[in-house]
Amino acid sequence: MPRRLKAGRGGGGMEEGTVVVLTTAPTPAVAADIARALVRERLVACGNVVPGLRSLYWWKGEVADEAEALLVLKTQRRLLGELKERLPRLHPYEVPELVALGVEDGLPGYLEWVAGSLRPAGPGRRRARAPGSGGRGGAPAPRRRRGARASGRRPGGRHRPASPPGPRRRGGAR
Repeated sequence: MPRRLKAGRGGGGMEEGTVVVLTTAPTPAVAADIARALVRERLVACGNVVPGLRSLYWWKGEVADEAEALLVLKTQRRLLGELKERLPRLHPYEVPELVALGVEDGLPGYLEWVAGSLRPAGPGRRRARAPGSGGRGGAPAPRRRRGARASGRRPGGRHRPASPPGPRRRGGAR
């Protein structure tokens, strides 16, 4: 019988349990820029950009209907406070979406990889290391699918940086 993790804990204590964070962005390129920054800062282990989203939502007194990209981020509960501070600074929306969902269960190796890919826990706290991290605090990246490019970009794809700071367009989908 498979080992079952306690609800909402995702393989660690309540403050360190794995969480999935959802946010939206105006384009897949902007979502990728946000994910790249958060992964480099080790606030998230990974980000999945899902293009082709259509969002309908109430914004400034009317119904908006816009194309967006979904960004699915994996992190731990202990980093949510920092993520809630950092995401709005990276995001072009006036009110970006940030919804965190606790992970009830998962493959132990994957949950350990998430934990080992994040910045270290605070002083006096220990965190699980990912298998194969060699004790250096980092974790090996998940295996790429056959034919995937190291840059993560599709052949012929163009990279556009996130919008510079300044007046923001509109809020994201709720």
